[in-house]
Amino acid sequence: MDIKLTIASIVLNARDEIEKLIQSVLCQSYKNIEYIVIDGQSADGTIDIIKQYESRISKILIEKDEGLYDAMNKALDLATGDYILFLNSGDSFVSSYAIEGVVNSIKDNKVVYYGDVILLDPEEKCASFFGGYFGKHRLCFENISHQAILYPKSVYKNYKYDLRYKIFGDWMYNISLKAEKVRFIHLNRVISFFELGGLSSSGDEEISKNMGRIILNKFGFYYYFYFVLKKNIRIRPVIKYLKNIIK
Repeated sequence: MDIKLTIASIVLNARDEIEKLIQSVLCQSYKNIEYIVIDGQSADGTIDIIKQYESRISKILIEKDEGLYDAMNKALDLATGDYILFLNSGDSFVSSYAIEGVVNSIKDNKVVYYGDVILLDPEEKCASFFGGYFGKHRLCFENISHQAILYPKSVYKNYKYDLRYKIFGDWMYNISLKAEKVRFIHLNRVISFFELGGLSSSGDEEISKNMGRIILNKFGFYYYFYFVLKKNIRIRPVIKYLKNIIK
């Protein structure tokens, strides 16, 4: 399959990170890549660095936005690839052949494919693995890293990020797709580095106060009951029993 992949980078005031990010994309051994950079009008010199690579970036959009997910929605509108992956400030691919390995694993252009990431913690000076299989149970509490997930055109042209959620809109995006029975396949591949800190490390009040309701609406009562038990009561034997008897 000659797959065209769109890689989109959302940046704002990322002068110290932007060049590493761009070079991580441009050095990929896989060449059928459309690269989109969206900048929310940085004021720290980020734009000057982006323009140094203008001839090698497919599309550059520099304008004010309403936050991360508004900018990501703009990328969905601009993208023309068979798949799209987001690699934002502080992220980078683990190697120059990361994308080639992933694309070679794609067999169905209606499936969401996802892999794993290495979490980098600059405060603790350590790195750790994050990934593995995500079913509905795990998605109730954790999310697939957006640095390692590829959405097919059949998905990203029909679903947009919900702007009510300022930080964890990608979690809402994924559980909405799961609720619509979009198929997800885990690839046993480490795709990206994800540096902890910044926006994703802070809370999202809208998600926090509505998480149970969201799970109930999207996944149904069983998963809501599982969420409440695990979060508030922590009775693992009861949860295991319920998982066995409720299908």
